[in-house]
Amino acid sequence: MRSGDWEFWLSLFGALTLIHLVVRALRRFTVRGSTAEGLLAGLTFGLLVLIDPLVLLPVAVVVAVCAAVTARYRPGEPGAALAAICLLLFPAAAAFGSSAFLSWRLG
Repeated sequence: MRSGDWEFWLSLFGALTLIHLVVRALRRFTVRGSTAEGLLAGLTFGLLVLIDPLVLLPVAVVVAVCAAVTARYRPGEPGAALAAICLLLFPAAAAFGSSAFLSWRLG
């Protein structure tokens, strides 16, 4: 095993762990309506955007799909889709904005 192999496997393990957390939290948030799981998913999205700011685009697509699923599972709540978008996208947008600001000021 080369010296850099453990770094690859460690980063792969971390990425798979974050993906598992996001998928589980999104399922519980969109279908069951667990706000705590939605917050966990949103914060994980924010962490992913801090790691790589270009992840904001796939995150926005996933948030749009989650909003559609939320609207389908809660037809009696007219603001559920907008609330899901705000809860899931705000941490990622804040992370992207702060990353852009710091790159501008420090770069």
